[in-house]
Amino acid sequence: MLGEFEPLDEYEGKVIGIIRRLDDNEDKLVVAKELNSYDKLQIAALTEFQERYFKSEIITFDYLKSSIRNTAKALIRRENELLVLEELVELI
Repeated sequence: MLGEFEPLDEYEGKVIGIIRRLDDNEDKLVVAKELNSYDKLQIAALTEFQERYFKSEIITFDYLKSSIRNTAKALIRRENELLVLEELVELI
């Protein structure tokens, strides 16, 4: 969680990136209050204290937005409403 500097019992935010650890089994989600609140350099600076032990890359929302395609399997129209029955998210 970026932008929070006190211990929290709970938090609601948006995933703004992923830290992909190339030499570890565990990737980390980067969460903040607002979607485009930090760029790659800012995320790297704010997570360096922990990530310096790992070889990693930062994937931000801009990359994710261009790499994920939402596909609706079925649409139903009810008056002026469109209802999605099933939505498939696939990586391009």
